[in-house]
This record gives sequence, structure tokens and C-alpha cells, in this order.
Amino acid sequence: MKEITIRPIFNQNVPVWNDFMNIVSHTLCWAYDDLDLQHISDRFREDWKKPVHNFAFGAYNKNNMIGFTSGVIRNKIATINCLYILPKYQKQHIGKRLLRAAESALSINARQTTLTALAN
Repeated sequence: MKEITIRPIFNQNVPVWNDFMNIVSHTLCWAYDDLDLQHISDRFREDWKKPVHNFAFGAYNKNNMIGFTSGVIRNKIATINCLYILPKYQKQHIGKRLLRAAESALSINARQTTLTALAN
């Protein structure tokens, strides 16, 4: 297996937006038919730019982002609301590694972690 690294993304101004949307669109189009990607993109962008308590972790093959997880902490409850892996990298336990990294880091500031999942 290729050497995949998991890195935290602390700064909402880091230029990862195109990486996020590339992964989201590839993953959702692979899993679902007939999606409004513009609406998803707009909502995701709005949520990501909210200050301070957002978090994200990226999975990288060399310097190329191949997946990520993100979410928000409110009232000491962390909600992981995104976990996307490019289809060709799925079933390699990358999602598990991203979730472990997020849960470990979130345990410092949150007393509870929840995960919101889509059907597919």
C-alpha cells in the first residue's frame, strides 16, 4: 500500500478548498445519482468559513489530498459531519485512520463526539 499520511488542517484559510470539493464531488457522484453539487458546495463553504471551532484532517498520498474528515465543536460536543475518500482509495482503512486522528484530537476540547453518516 502507498504511504498515506494523515495531517490536521488547522487554518480555515489554508488553500485546500479545491481539494475538498474535488474529493466531495468525485465521491458523491460515484455513490449517488442526480445530486445538486452546487448546493452542497455552497453549504460546505459556508460551514467551513465559520470561525474557530471547525476542524479538519486530510489524508495525503505524497502531497495530494485523497480524503478528509471535518466537523464542528459546539458546547463541548464534536460532530464529525464529513468523511470523504476518493473512490480509488476506498477500502484501505484510510477513513478509519482519519476518524481516529479526529477523535484523538477532539478529546482535548470535547466531552462527546458524534458522527453523522449518509446511507451510501
